[in-house]
Amino acid sequence: MPNFPTLPNLTQWRIQISKNLVTAGGYLDLREITWWGEIGLAENTFETLADSGDQRFLSLDLKLSTALGSMLKTANNSVTQDVNLKETIATGQGTMLKGRQIAWLILKHFQTNPQLGVMYQITDFADLEWRGDKPNEVHTFMYIWENMLSQMHTSLSRHELAGILLQKLDKSTVLKEDLAHYHRQVPGHPDQSYDFLMNSMNRYLTRKRYDVNRTGGVQSLIKNMGGRGAAPAVEGGTSKKAKAKAKKAEAKAIAAPADKGKGAGKGSAPKFGVCFFHNTEAGCTKSAKECKFEHKKLSPSEAAKLVKPAGRDSRASSPSAKAKPGAKAKPGPKAKAKAGPKSPSYCFKYASPQSCNDRNCQFMHLPEDMVAEYKRSQGELRKLYDKKP
Repeated sequence: MPNFPTLPNLTQWRIQISKNLVTAGGYLDLREITWWGEIGLAENTFETLADSGDQRFLSLDLKLSTALGSMLKTANNSVTQDVNLKETIATGQGTMLKGRQIAWLILKHFQTNPQLGVMYQITDFADLEWRGDKPNEVHTFMYIWENMLSQMHTSLSRHELAGILLQKLDKSTVLKEDLAHYHRQVPGHPDQSYDFLMNSMNRYLTRKRYDVNRTGGVQSLIKNMGGRGAAPAVEGGTSKKAKAKAKKAEAKAIAAPADKGKGAGKGSAPKFGVCFFHNTEAGCTKSAKECKFEHKKLSPSEAAKLVKPAGRDSRASSPSAKAKPGAKAKPGPKAKAKAGPKSPSYCFKYASPQSCNDRNCQFMHLPEDMVAEYKRSQGELRKLYDKKP
């Protein structure tokens, strides 16, 4: 059951209920439409509509009464009070209001003339203003015009209707060419008629609908192609939003730390913690790209916790300041190997059939598959270094 009607949608409200009655009745002859329409006949009154007519309509009339009663409780207006009063009287008489009686009271609430109906005069058409050239406004104007015409108190000729409608359409800009064509025709020509003016509005709405559908179809096609084989962007045609997004992604990639574990690229070598020598006064002899450790400055307290890698004295490879040019450095006493961080290289002995049983070995003990991957990554690094300008 639709909600309580308003004056503009009263006709549609009645049509919707007639459709509901046909569906609930279960008959194919559609007599429910005529039976429902009797509520608007001038000869019918509240008392006469207490008779549901044929037996097939009695059950339908009672169901309609229940549905309209629930609708009025939600509306809670003056009609609700009138119906409650009459239902109280009917209950005292051992009966109940029929559905068409309640509908009659609703129509009476909206009547604008003694014949219980919404009837329009010529002055109502004169008061109707052109709403504007937007498609939805043109459509609304046509709906109001035709709705008023269907409930007009007096009938007008099509020539008279054309004269009234022409005054409204003269305010339109989008129909200017159609109206110019209308005025160029001689009286009696098919294009100087009421039908031509109505068709000009319909043609405009059809063109705008085609434009909307065509634009929507193109946008939908572009959206569906995005990310699945879409055509490459034309140079210079990239939107500002796309450029900003690409620039942000590039900056994020540059700022990302080198050690990303599984997320690192195939051609990049993993970093083995923070570089000890980079956090000393002398610094590291290698660049950040060449060094196998991450060049990251730590606070003094954090740097003190770093352990100097075995065999990685950045100054050992350079001659001593006190040594004479060409003199060979004397080998010092061998220090006892201590357990500490593993060297970034791997133990060749462990990877060979001889194996390595030294628990304090300074080199990593890697299985064969990891050794193969290590060699491959080192080879890729050499290639990249050789290509460096």
